[in-house]
Amino acid sequence: GEITPKQVSSFTHAEIAACGLTKSKATYILGVAENPDGFLSPNWDKLTDSEIHKHFVSFKGIGPWTAEMLMIFSLLRPNVFSIGDIGLVKAVKILVPEAETKEDVLQVAERWSPYKTAACWYLWRMLDPVPVAY
Repeated sequence: GEITPKQVSSFTHAEIAACGLTKSKATYILGVAENPDGFLSPNWDKLTDSEIHKHFVSFKGIGPWTAEMLMIFSLLRPNVFSIGDIGLVKAVKILVPEAETKEDVLQVAERWSPYKTAACWYLWRMLDPVPVAY
């Protein structure tokens, strides 16, 4: 079935934390579930990647990596690269050993624009060749 904010809100803080989450993450999840209209937008296609990223990180408990994963896996944005993803950084450094800093890695990733999300998939597969079904 579908997981809805209403369903999530019906759980207690302790029940959510019992799923293996920290108390603070349980608090953040309940916070988003209690304000779904503020979190979800019907107009993602009208927003730039930067605007979407800024929107997500404005919520307590959502950092850049989480925002970028939401953009990649939920919103299917085509041009997202997460510098906070250790696997992506590691894969880029294998391909381009001279990419020593985060700035270097981002510069390499720019070569893949406007298809950075597709590059992420290949980079992850490079590190773990076993297919994952989402």
